[in-house]
Amino acid sequence: MRHRLHQNVKDCCQLVFFQVGSRLTGLITLRRRPCSRCCMADILLTLDTGNLAVLTLQDLSAAFDSVDHETLLRRLQTSYGLGGVVINWFVSYLIGRTQYVRSSANISTPSAVSYGVPQGSVLGPILFLLYRDDLLRLNRCHHLHPHAYADDTQIYGFCDPSATKALRERLSVCLDDVSAWMMENRLQLNFAKTEMLWCSSARRQFQIPIGPVRVGNTSVLPVYAVRDIVADVTMRDHVRPRNCNRPSLLCCTPTDPQCAALTVS
Repeated sequence: MRHRLHQNVKDCCQLVFFQVGSRLTGLITLRRRPCSRCCMADILLTLDTGNLAVLTLQDLSAAFDSVDHETLLRRLQTSYGLGGVVINWFVSYLIGRTQYVRSSANISTPSAVSYGVPQGSVLGPILFLLYRDDLLRLNRCHHLHPHAYADDTQIYGFCDPSATKALRERLSVCLDDVSAWMMENRLQLNFAKTEMLWCSSARRQFQIPIGPVRVGNTSVLPVYAVRDIVADVTMRDHVRPRNCNRPSLLCCTPTDPQCAALTVS
């Protein structure tokens, strides 16, 4: 972990498994770097300028159990410069594991574990993040902004109300590349659980596109509300906080629905 931080490859858009990173990091800024702004803060700043924002939530199927050991070890060497005794230590940690099922006094025949990182361990989740880092960089190549919480990823982008068609096409191309990258790395994007939400101020809701966005071989229609990585986000209702006449985008956290009513123009 220290090696990763020293090489400055820690992705500030990953909100978990790191010091000062948590679910709350998705709603408030805890780190003093420009790239540490949360998703909701970025969207609200964009809506203040009169632009629109689109938020896409991705779901991976059995992500931690799908990590290919050979690919992970190769990435640790090529992307993070590990070698010698260190890479041999990771080899001994990953290779040669077996698993079996116990039922009362009966035990099944052990089978080799060729994929996945040990869950419930300290190192397992960190190895998954190292394995998945290139995916976040891929999203930025399409000028979109990724945020991640463990194996959940959200992508969001902004545009002028007159440029929604171009943003939808860019998002489709990005998701195609994401799907291709996952296939090459033995991960699977669950298209059925991919959701998309357009965000706008109350006065610009009539400019929100109602057409679908192509995701692989399927089409995803915009929804009015999504369960975000850290909160419930909805464009269905606009609330007015006390002593405030400006419309708001309602962002309700599971623990305190009132504390996250964010004002937008």
